[in-house]
Amino acid sequence: MTLAWLAYSLLGGLAVACAPPGEQVAPLFVPAGLALALIDTWGLWMLVPVALGGFTVDAGAMWGHHVSQTSHTWLLAAGTCGLGAALQAWAGWRWVTGGRRHGLQLDTAASIGRFMLLGAALACLINAGMSVPLLVSLGWIPQADLPTPLMSWWGGDVMGVALGTPIALTLIGRPRHLWRERRLRVGLPLGLAIVLLGVAAFEIGRARHTHEAERFQQEARSVSALAHQQLAAYGDALTAAQSLLALQPNPDGAAFNRMATPWLNRLPGAQALVWLTPTQDSTLERPAPADALQGRLATQLRPAMGWAGWSPGTQVETHRALDRARRDDQVTASALFPSPAKAAQPVVMLFRAVYRGEPYTPQARMVAQVGTLALALDASAVAQSLWRERPAYMGACLIDLASGAQLAGDPDCAKHEASHRFEDRLELGGRTWRLRMWNRAPVPTVTAGLNSWLLTSVGVGFSAALGALLLVMTSHARHLEAARDEAQARSLEAERANQSKSEFMSRMSHELRTPLNAVLGFAQVMEMDSRDPLSPGQREHLSQIQQAGWNLLEMIDDVLDIARLDTGNLRLQTEPIPVGRELVTAHRLFEEDARKARLTLHAGGHWPEHWHVTADASRLRQILGHLLSNAIKFNDPDGEVWLEAQEVSHPTGPMLSITVRDNGHGLKPQQMSQLFQPFNRAGREHGAAPGRGVGLAISRHLAHLMGGELSAASNDDRGATFTLMLPLCPAPLVPVAPAAPEPAPIATPAPGPGLAAPSAKRVLYVEDNQANSEVLRAALADRPWLQLTVADNTESGLAAIHDRVRGGPPDLILLDVHLPDASGLELLGLLKSNPSTAAIPVIMISADALPEQIDAALAAGAACYLTKPVQLTALFAQMDDLLGQARAA
Repeated sequence: MTLAWLAYSLLGGLAVACAPPGEQVAPLFVPAGLALALIDTWGLWMLVPVALGGFTVDAGAMWGHHVSQTSHTWLLAAGTCGLGAALQAWAGWRWVTGGRRHGLQLDTAASIGRFMLLGAALACLINAGMSVPLLVSLGWIPQADLPTPLMSWWGGDVMGVALGTPIALTLIGRPRHLWRERRLRVGLPLGLAIVLLGVAAFEIGRARHTHEAERFQQEARSVSALAHQQLAAYGDALTAAQSLLALQPNPDGAAFNRMATPWLNRLPGAQALVWLTPTQDSTLERPAPADALQGRLATQLRPAMGWAGWSPGTQVETHRALDRARRDDQVTASALFPSPAKAAQPVVMLFRAVYRGEPYTPQARMVAQVGTLALALDASAVAQSLWRERPAYMGACLIDLASGAQLAGDPDCAKHEASHRFEDRLELGGRTWRLRMWNRAPVPTVTAGLNSWLLTSVGVGFSAALGALLLVMTSHARHLEAARDEAQARSLEAERANQSKSEFMSRMSHELRTPLNAVLGFAQVMEMDSRDPLSPGQREHLSQIQQAGWNLLEMIDDVLDIARLDTGNLRLQTEPIPVGRELVTAHRLFEEDARKARLTLHAGGHWPEHWHVTADASRLRQILGHLLSNAIKFNDPDGEVWLEAQEVSHPTGPMLSITVRDNGHGLKPQQMSQLFQPFNRAGREHGAAPGRGVGLAISRHLAHLMGGELSAASNDDRGATFTLMLPLCPAPLVPVAPAAPEPAPIATPAPGPGLAAPSAKRVLYVEDNQANSEVLRAALADRPWLQLTVADNTESGLAAIHDRVRGGPPDLILLDVHLPDASGLELLGLLKSNPSTAAIPVIMISADALPEQIDAALAAGAACYLTKPVQLTALFAQMDDLLGQARAA
């Protein structure tokens, strides 16, 4: 609580100290915003230090303006200001948060709007509405100036809340993580804005104060110049009368009255003009007989000149003034003495001696004197007349420097404090008076009040707009960051899920292909067994087993393709492909199938050699295979299938349209709508034609990945037409070599009469599955020149490779990928990094058919990669080729 009170008091004192000169209130009051943040962070008990801080700040400001310490009105005013500060902070917090702790999070546009409108603009009317009218009623602020300080007080609090509250919350606000993130993006800019607004307010106020000071000094100098002229007029009157009396030393009463009356009527405060003649007593001047004292107020001068109320001290001062007048031939003034009519109105006498001739020395003047003119002046009336032309906002007083007596004006002018002051010395008959002037109200200027209103309105608008903008931007940025983090988390989760799917597919591929490899492997061994051939019936059964196995393998590949497409893990290697060659190959491959189905497969003739499409060659063959296979399967006997191609225009560029058309059953509209759905055979599930309903779905996805399209059209009972669109591209500069034909199995004759047996070669097979190793062992039974060694893990494989007793390293290694103690790729890396084994050719054999796995094996140095189930003819071809290369080397 003490720290809160000290923080509020220090900030408030700084705001008051930095207020421009002459300002009645601070134009920027940051503690108003601090109070709101304190209540939201630490609760309603913070109202106590807020109230005490408001009392301290306002009491210090009022004390600094010299409010009387004996009066308790300043305690009432300061207490009201402190209570208003606390009530304003509570109301703003309540209206914005609804009474919820830590409700000033300001992280939505609605909460920021409530904060600016209710917490700042509306709530800040409370303290200003309570304090300013009280100060006006106490007289400390002129009632005519009520709107300006009221507006400035409200605007200062609004700017303090709009800027100060977010800054304070970045330091103490809850939740901490929310406001800590805003320190640099909100706190720092708003702090700079406070400094700029404070400097702007101070400079504007100082400029206004300077302008007011210049205006005040100019008008005060004008009043002072008029005062000098008026006081000079009294001496000029006596000098003019002296000239007349020098010509007529002994005027009669009527003549003297005619001369004196105009002066008495024109000179403010002039009470009487008296002509005094000398007596035999040179030390004392006495008036002439009463009938010679002509004038309107001659009777009022009798007591002042020596009768009732004439004190010895006054008599001495008067004679001194008379002596100076006779001796110096100048207008001299007496000391002040009470008026015979009213003691509170002091009187001063002006004397001017009249001589015969023109004496030039004091002694000659004393002898040549014929009389003395005495002008009685009401000092208060004279002083009041000096500033009768002053502006209404200007206060004035006149002080006699010799006696220190105040002649006229504000009784408290010596202690009066004002923002603008002016002092001047006035001379009258050798006596000096001090003229003091000050502003009792703001100095009226052309822009009087306009600067305060303009500063308040611009400052309030600027602070509210800046605060709202920064809060909205940081809130939006926070929401974006949260959304980004959530998206990243979801993306990471999706990546993990995809990785899990990939691992699952790899494992499932391995687990499904491994037993299938044994089934198809032994079936192939039985089919190739020449020593114990099968009967025709057994061969037929074996053929069905192999067909079912290969169909199962195709289904596994299709399912894996669908899964890769779904996860986005299917990668293509697109390049310019001569489409004519692919069409010829597809026609040749499916021509025999069409013949067996009693169909005619028509090719579209000769295709130009410059036709190249951007595609993956293997995937293009897969699409063409699906389309031609479906056209053959779903056609009638004696039907026809057409394979055609032509160049067409397209908005994206030239395209090649490859069409597969048949005259078979055709498709109904309902079947067309389900055509490209995976595992949906469009009502032909129970037909005789085999299939799984995934080929077309995979083909369409592959076409899209290669930048093309796959569409279908059909009329019931009139066949179907499938069109593959692929983008044409220029032919590569280097001619594409024709596709190498599938390697035919190398028939190595068994040793017989007249034939030399090939030299024995050692083959190492690293495989942990005994069934797979037995398949290979049985398959190599007819190849006695190949000596097979089987290792069931990498450790035993390395031991067999480096076994010098059995003849050194093998000539060929068959290596599985998934081994119980390590990966086959790790063993491959060890072999290729060892100079003694780097030249041994390695064939990878694995049930893992993922492209990335195949690429990794080939990149590590494998000669080739065969997927299980293995076609033994292809395996033998690769082995013979690699062994032949090794033999040639």
